[in-house]
Amino acid sequence: MFKKLLKDKKGLSSFLSSAAMIPIVFMLFAMFLQFTMIGTAQLAVNEAAFEAARSAARSSNPQQTAVQTAQNFANGFILGWKDKITVTVNMPDTNPGSPVTVQVAYPVPQLFALFQTKTVYGVSTQVLEDKP
Repeated sequence: MFKKLLKDKKGLSSFLSSAAMIPIVFMLFAMFLQFTMIGTAQLAVNEAAFEAARSAARSSNPQQTAVQTAQNFANGFILGWKDKITVTVNMPDTNPGSPVTVQVAYPVPQLFALFQTKTVYGVSTQVLEDKP
């Protein structure tokens, strides 16, 4: 069957064009997968920052609560989340009514050396509440 394919010019040209398309299809799939990973990570850091700021606004120890909440947020579904994220908490004071801003940064792993490592950021601000 392979000899017949090589003798036929149409078959050979079809075979070569198909073989040339394999790397292109592979690269398109890799790009799609990388962009999907970046999108998922962006959604996760946005939600983690919101949840961390929300829990910090209600806590008696906002700094520690925000970091713990952000670290635990996507730990179950994003591999290495807890070890790779950076949580920055900014608040002028701990008085009720003061803003607390939480920034979460996560470096998205690159699939191939072709892509650069991309860090995604999420920021959220909440107002500190009265402690019961």
